[in-house]
Amino acid sequence: MFTTDRILVPFDFTDVSLRALSAGVQLASAHKADLFVLYVHKELAEDLHRRLDTAPNETVIEDTIIDDEEGIRAAVAAEIAQMEDAGLALHDVEFKAIITGGSWVPVGLQVIDDHEIDLVVVGTHGAQSLADKVVGSGAERLAKQAPCSVFVVKPEGYPYLRD
Repeated sequence: MFTTDRILVPFDFTDVSLRALSAGVQLASAHKADLFVLYVHKELAEDLHRRLDTAPNETVIEDTIIDDEEGIRAAVAAEIAQMEDAGLALHDVEFKAIITGGSWVPVGLQVIDDHEIDLVVVGTHGAQSLADKVVGSGAERLAKQAPCSVFVVKPEGYPYLRD
């Protein structure tokens, strides 16, 4: 029987990541698992270094992180409310928002290691560029490199490949 104690959902406020968040919340509830929601800003680390040099007293980055965390909390609350409205019995879902800078796949792999994640629920848009077709999408790269199980959520209407 499959069980999970710690679930990670990489999140970027897109429709497909909302679908992954919904699946993550449902799985966390069903397994009484801890839920971690990861939001990675590509430019956050660079912005932090630049601001420390040029305007160390500004709170723009702190404010951005606080806004992102509030957005994640609102998204999780909306998913829980939607499920309860649909009649799903949910156990309390505790979650931790992780907001950081960098490239999301390496950051995600580090979070998996740091928090001993045993399941990742990730949305995919599929290959969006030539580079994605050659090296794989971020979700595909994460699935190949992750030391744990990865549940990939496709967008609604995703075209399935047929033989």
